[in-house]
Amino acid sequence: MLKKLYLASLIAVTAFSFQVSADNSISNEQIKNVSRYVTLMPKATKAQRNPMKGIINRVHFRNNIKTVGQAIQNILKDSGFRLTRYHPEKRVHKMFSLRLPNIHRNMGPISLENTLEVLAGEPWELSVDPINRLVSFELPLDYKDEKELKRLKEFEQYRLLLDKKYQALLKTNKNNKKK
Repeated sequence: MLKKLYLASLIAVTAFSFQVSADNSISNEQIKNVSRYVTLMPKATKAQRNPMKGIINRVHFRNNIKTVGQAIQNILKDSGFRLTRYHPEKRVHKMFSLRLPNIHRNMGPISLENTLEVLAGEPWELSVDPINRLVSFELPLDYKDEKELKRLKEFEQYRLLLDKKYQALLKTNKNNKKK
């Protein structure tokens, strides 16, 4: 049994070494020997490259966290992300003031992104600005009220008008360069 375990671990280490040496983007000088049979590549993990995809082993909200908004603020505290001050959907503040369900007090393992989606609830869609590391929530069109839909429609028409003007300007500039 011990020989089989030794043989299996030797095969796994050998396979890992071949995988490491097959990665052409990392030179042999960059590979770190941890022990006799284990080497590591100096690369960022998936969670380090995209913190929203990082796995949180255990999420536990204490009893002093009473609302969904407090829970979201708490979970974002060490993530590098923060809630936006101005939300496109005004009803988001109502969602933030809802009591935190007991079922949401303990979760995990779960990604940060999935935790935020669960806390917000079913109709809400997570909106992330990765450049500024801002988080917000929006409702899908099915949940928008008439005023909001009218405003979105006007905005879309305005955007299309600007796009047409921009295309005409490009065409004019192109014609001027030809002359």
